[in-house]
Amino acid sequence: MAQLVSCQTPILPLGTYEDIPNGAYLKDLDNILLPYVGTWEGVLNNKKYTFVLTKFTQHYSNYNLYFEDELRGNFKVTDLATNTVIYDNTATTTYDNQRIFYTYPDVPRGLIQLFFRDTIANCSNSFSFYLRNINGHPDQLTYCYFKYGSWGNGVYRDCPNYTDRSQIPVYLPQQDFVLTKL
Repeated sequence: MAQLVSCQTPILPLGTYEDIPNGAYLKDLDNILLPYVGTWEGVLNNKKYTFVLTKFTQHYSNYNLYFEDELRGNFKVTDLATNTVIYDNTATTTYDNQRIFYTYPDVPRGLIQLFFRDTIANCSNSFSFYLRNINGHPDQLTYCYFKYGSWGNGVYRDCPNYTDRSQIPVYLPQQDFVLTKL
């Protein structure tokens, strides 16, 4: 269902973090998200990683009580030695099925922070990472600063498939590497 912002709704720049009135719209006025939108590919340790990042505009969150432009995405991992797809959730295109979501822009440094939360089958394992612009190369990004987040929904550790976090498969790369826009 499409949501419209009325002419009386305050429009604030994306990245505003304080004093946001209910119903406001945090709009990507400066096109912060635009350089990251699209399909990106890179190779690390004989695995090809494909990230599909989409900008969703005027998304309303009941949790935050305001509208916001958001970057969300999914990814695919292919083992190049066997040409086997190890992980793929790129077929899901709806907002709610995106496993990767934007959390924070660091505009002066050309970075955005992204967060990934896995499925319940994988204990809602979560990670954060950054994408950094490469000066002079608008068709390339550096995937960097991978970090473990919470697991077991962050509140409980009831995970019947795994008794220890180290057993849960991690499909995201844990090292820095370059992605190229397709």
